Amino acid sequence: MTGVVFLKGDLWVTTGNSKESRVINENGERVRGFTGLTDVAYALAVSADGRWVAAGGEDGVLRIWDREVEAPKYLFEAPSPAIVTATR
Repeated sequence: MTGVVFLKGDLWVTTGNSKESRVINENGERVRGFTGLTDVAYALAVSADGRWVAAGGEDGVLRIWDREVEAPKYLFEAPSPAIVTATR
């Protein structure tokens, strides 16, 4: 697990190397999963009202989910680096 955020009551949001961010309860049981991760996620954030969950990681894509929907609502991909060739 690489990220844990308290949600409310007995709920937590977690992310890590399972290619899934998820809501779990105090017993560690999965309540809801968020799909779309293709690799390890290293960063996790939840909005103050708990509606939005964001995770990003190894694949260079930031995904944002509405907490009530398993598929990501928004995807932000890192731009490809420009290739520069030196001339003499």
